[in-house]
Amino acid sequence: MRFLFIRHGETDWNVRGVMQGSNDIPLNQNGIDQAFAAAARLKILPVTKIITSPQIRARRTAEIISDAFALAIHLEHDLRERSFGAYEGSTPDNLPKIPVNSNSPHGPFDYADGNVEPFAEVTQRSRGAIERWLDGHDHTKDGLVLFVAHGGVFSAIHHAFDCGPHFRVQNATPYEFLRQTDGKWLCTPV
Repeated sequence: MRFLFIRHGETDWNVRGVMQGSNDIPLNQNGIDQAFAAAARLKILPVTKIITSPQIRARRTAEIISDAFALAIHLEHDLRERSFGAYEGSTPDNLPKIPVNSNSPHGPFDYADGNVEPFAEVTQRSRGAIERWLDGHDHTKDGLVLFVAHGGVFSAIHHAFDCGPHFRVQNATPYEFLRQTDGKWLCTPV
């Protein structure tokens, strides 16, 4: 099994380092430029389906990429960003974070309060969405599925597929997820 994932292009809130969550923040000009650059980079791959979060920053990134492939986009509600509740609009630096895995102190995190969506729920819905869209899809004959979503969704699926140490995904950088013959997943930038 193989698929592609890209986090949306940059927003002004990304520049400020604040948590966007369920807020529908648009791409800034740099984010639009990043989406065009990602489309050019992805153009060499056999992308045949584009699935996106309905939030404007991901949807606009997907639209720019889809224009390069002349493909329609498909909206997937379960790829929306994690709700950070009362912490949306805040910087994460001084928030009461709890590592999801004690062996990975640099993330991903849950939060003690603030009405934040639990990481396990984000993981379950994100993984479920990916698996639903890939069910019955043979990338060797049907081409590649590209998922366009958010940093929190990337963390969730990276964790769900046990792709190694956690890292912060960059805006508009495409990643390939590949299940190897031993059943382990590998995640690498494209």
